[in-house]
Amino acid sequence: ALLKLQRAVGREPPAGEHQPRGWVDLSADLSIPVAQTPVLIVQHPGRDPRPPADKPQQEPLQIAFATPGFEALNANQTRIAYTPSTRPGSSGSPVFDGALRPVALHHNLGQIHPEMKQLVKNNRGIPLVTIRAALDEQVRQMLVAPPQSG
Repeated sequence: ALLKLQRAVGREPPAGEHQPRGWVDLSADLSIPVAQTPVLIVQHPGRDPRPPADKPQQEPLQIAFATPGFEALNANQTRIAYTPSTRPGSSGSPVFDGALRPVALHHNLGQIHPEMKQLVKNNRGIPLVTIRAALDEQVRQMLVAPPQSG
């Protein structure tokens, strides 16, 4: 689903912050990342369903980074594998290349490494170029560039 908000929330700071949120530009043509290049995942892991009274329910924003990071694209270009480990509940997190261009949405936690239980291998994302290509032209036209600051 694509939602059009009534106001420009990217100009507003999050609660308790002074800087505005900003935008990620999805209006321009996107590319498939090159294998063995850096990957950065901005994840907001899921919450503990029963946290102690002194612990927040939502986990803090976390960054997963690796260089080299991107591994391979599957044959029909619907998934790209990468090396950084992610936390449960991070599906839907944006995946960026080394130039901080958005390239995918995180989709799959992968498999627990058999010898190192704290590591996950074969994490996957859905390339944004694939998502954009699946949208109707009318919907793609709604993907406008972020407003100029000032």
